[in-house]
Amino acid sequence: MNNRDFQRTMPGASTHFRKAPSLWSYTHLDGWLLLLLILLCGYGLFVLYSASGQDFGDVQRQAIRMGAGFFMLIFLAQVKPRTLVTLTPWLYLFVLALLVAVMLFGVSAKGAQRWIALPGFRFQPSELMKLVLPMAVAAYLVREQFTA
Repeated sequence: MNNRDFQRTMPGASTHFRKAPSLWSYTHLDGWLLLLLILLCGYGLFVLYSASGQDFGDVQRQAIRMGAGFFMLIFLAQVKPRTLVTLTPWLYLFVLALLVAVMLFGVSAKGAQRWIALPGFRFQPSELMKLVLPMAVAAYLVREQFTA
């Protein structure tokens, strides 16, 4: 345990010993990790620009998608872990239902039926399962840890 943690938890410690919370602690984000992620996304946009034959339209569309991803990252960082553990089984069942819907109502493209067509766009529920399955395993392990 480092000295800062001891001072923060020391009973009766005066407030001048405590370090003021930073912006990162309020937003529940790791500043260095966020910086590296932004640099990696910027590099990806640079590579996309050169690979697309200097087509700025592709880069702009990808940058908008990345911005939406960062918005979701910041939003989901504010959700308490206990809430995620509670919601994960329901998310898992929902995505399983979407995967069954692909088998029943899915759209074929290039010889494979893996898309669900909605008004305006198509998406692959398998991509959602890539996010929800590790969450479900983690939620299961958390529950087993507290019941054991």
